[in-house]
Amino acid sequence: MDEESSKILTLSDLKIRHTLMVLDALRRNEGMSRSELAKSAGCDNTTVTRSVRLLMNGKLIVASGKSESMKGRPREALILNPKGPQIIGISLEPNRIDGVLVDLSGRIRQRLDTPIAAMSSGACYMDAFRETVSTLLKAVKGRCLGMGVSTFGAGMDASHLDFSVHFPDLQEVDLLETCRRNFGVEPEVADMMRCRMQVELAREPELRKGMALLVWLGGGIGMNITVDGQPVPGHRNHGGELGHNVCEPDGLPCACGRRGCLETRCSTGAVLMFARMILQINDLNISQLGALVEADQPEAVALVHEVAQRLGIALANQLNNLNVNNLVLDGELLQLGDRFRDDLETEIRRLLFPIAAHGLQIHFRHMDDDGLALGAASLVRERLFSDPVFFAKALSPKRIGK
Repeated sequence: MDEESSKILTLSDLKIRHTLMVLDALRRNEGMSRSELAKSAGCDNTTVTRSVRLLMNGKLIVASGKSESMKGRPREALILNPKGPQIIGISLEPNRIDGVLVDLSGRIRQRLDTPIAAMSSGACYMDAFRETVSTLLKAVKGRCLGMGVSTFGAGMDASHLDFSVHFPDLQEVDLLETCRRNFGVEPEVADMMRCRMQVELAREPELRKGMALLVWLGGGIGMNITVDGQPVPGHRNHGGELGHNVCEPDGLPCACGRRGCLETRCSTGAVLMFARMILQINDLNISQLGALVEADQPEAVALVHEVAQRLGIALANQLNNLNVNNLVLDGELLQLGDRFRDDLETEIRRLLFPIAAHGLQIHFRHMDDDGLALGAASLVRERLFSDPVFFAKALSPKRIGK
């Protein structure tokens, strides 16, 4: 912890913690009065009044109107300020950079999509990143509380990201230093699987109870684990490469340099490669393949059933190891339709050990295009609501990017 952080905790730790408790209570249940906040946060009325004043001065909360209470006195409802400070979320992907501006309630106020041309250089990619962030900063109403960044690649070591498979030209990019130098901000950086999980946790509070496993079934097959709503960071802050578990020793070559990885059989690219070859349809996409399955086209049905079997084995093995409460499945592969989803769930449950099967909930999801950027912004929101040092700095008059 740096000297500035130590001073913040030493001088105002108790007041900041009480204020965070009030803010978190409003996040979970907007529209509460001061007396209701006191009960929810376990604070006395004087403490809540002081915290509310601080939050109002920082433009984090506002009064939404008054109504009669049961005792006949006006009841003033408090909400997170929809026009208050905002948070930037950025999603870095090989073919595009997405950006969003998010308010304290997690609502998207502005979107920005920057396509990246094929075979672009690392310098061009970082120019697009800086332009995206600059445009969003100009659109911020009031203050910017921070920035979250979702990245592709195989994890993070110190300030460098491992883009080696998809974008080796970015291998030496220092993302954190780029943000410090250009925008005066220390971003919250996580891989895309953790950012996807942030969105799921916000969408479905039940996932915050016990252990949850999120698996993305798309061009890559990745995973992320949470325990009671908290991410379990792996080595180099990486969620896990389920797609690079070997399912066929000495099988097909994989982009990672090995052979027989699950992605060589079950990624969207692999599935389409086999489907186009078997069905002799060169421009076939995942949705069209799903339609052929629903229409009982024999070769399509057989291929997709095999994919469900392979994925079912891999997922059941993970579930037997982890014994989770919830399995969340998302990604382009789910466009194969209900029959594929039913086959996959049947195969998973067939292979589960009884204790792993007991109480397991399987959720099939669909994430919007800006979900990763929203998840990146959620990293900052979560820290704002839970970290006294970060919260105190966010309330300081210094403006990001100004």
